[in-house]
Amino acid sequence: MTEFFCYSLGFLSATLITVLVYLKRQARNNDTLESHEAKESLSLALSATGMGTFVWDIPSDKHIWSEQTKHLYGINPSHDFSFDTILNLIHPDDREQVGIITQKALRAGIDYTVEYRVRQTDKSYRWISVRARPFLDKGGEPRKLVGVCYDITDVKSTELKLKRALAARDEFLRLASHELKTPLSALKLQFQMTKRSMEKGDVSATSPEKVDRLVDSTNMQVDRLIHTVEKILHEIKVEN
Repeated sequence: MTEFFCYSLGFLSATLITVLVYLKRQARNNDTLESHEAKESLSLALSATGMGTFVWDIPSDKHIWSEQTKHLYGINPSHDFSFDTILNLIHPDDREQVGIITQKALRAGIDYTVEYRVRQTDKSYRWISVRARPFLDKGGEPRKLVGVCYDITDVKSTELKLKRALAARDEFLRLASHELKTPLSALKLQFQMTKRSMEKGDVSATSPEKVDRLVDSTNMQVDRLIHTVEKILHEIKVEN
């Protein structure tokens, strides 16, 4: 599983580099195609990963999106849209952070990656990861933003399930620790009291009645310990 994840991550990284190199060339050449081979390479990379591309001409607020990008954002392909339209689709809890990261990257002229939720037409939300590169004019002002985006909803869902599972495990271990300490503390206290009575010369400390009670109490606490250990072993077996 780990090897597959590393392979997938490496493949995705290589694809992102391919796309961004292509988009960089496209942006520098007024969005014209440099070669048939470059287009075919890009098409293959996008098809393999389900990624979409976008170009934002900042001065005119014109957006050129691939069909996959429009699909990811739930935007009607025939509709025009602006940066504000896109921003309004972003989950309210993510919107401010996305704006801050984007504006910071535009001012500095640096690549950036951001993840956020986008509202779909059915009111549900899709997690999207965006990697983009700004291009500045000769005066240092942002002229264009090009990038790629892809769906990470399944990844986020898995992360959430794992987080919940880890929280449940930690809570179980906390309770198990308490259940282990309780009978052990009780056993220790009983033996300390018996030892103290014997040191004082109290012959009743070793009377058959008290010994029987001590044995019964010890058995009860040991049973609790065994039960708790079995629960822990079962939990470990389930996780594995």
